[in-house]
Amino acid sequence: YPGTDPQREGADMKKRAQRRFVRLLIAEDDEPRVQFFERCFRLAESRWQAELGEDAPKIRHVWARNAGAAVGVLNRDPGRVYAGLMLDRDLTNQRLTAMDGHKTGEDVVESVVSKVDRSVPVLVHSTNESGGPRMAHRLEGAGFDVTFVPFYNLEAPRLGEWLDEVLEAFLDAEEE
Repeated sequence: YPGTDPQREGADMKKRAQRRFVRLLIAEDDEPRVQFFERCFRLAESRWQAELGEDAPKIRHVWARNAGAAVGVLNRDPGRVYAGLMLDRDLTNQRLTAMDGHKTGEDVVESVVSKVDRSVPVLVHSTNESGGPRMAHRLEGAGFDVTFVPFYNLEAPRLGEWLDEVLEAFLDAEEE
């Protein structure tokens, strides 16, 4: 960009990254999917370390295995506790109570809308043909920055791009 000093910007970015942890909330009931996310997290951390040095933040995540757990986490941790949210819709494989079978990612979205700061990026990775887009639309309508990519289309480079967006929002929020 005209008028920018890449060395100064790099030093500024490095200073901004001298932090702790980028916290993510994952609402997902499928363990292989979460394992894929964790592999992508390690790739992102390596890339961030190469770009930002030893002080680059690490990713820490909370895995909510069902909608009830995700809603509970959001009730406990409102605002900007999480740097990013990763949401599935159909969360019935890991039910702990009878009520968990009736809750979906759409219930989680309602909790996000009422509890989470609008500056937190959201990735909706649901493969539910109607529910996933509905979740994304509801979040966008509430003012969230939403990326909707069904899991079957979510490849490591695309998830890496989203994680970079999360990092940027995280660093911006820390400056406020």
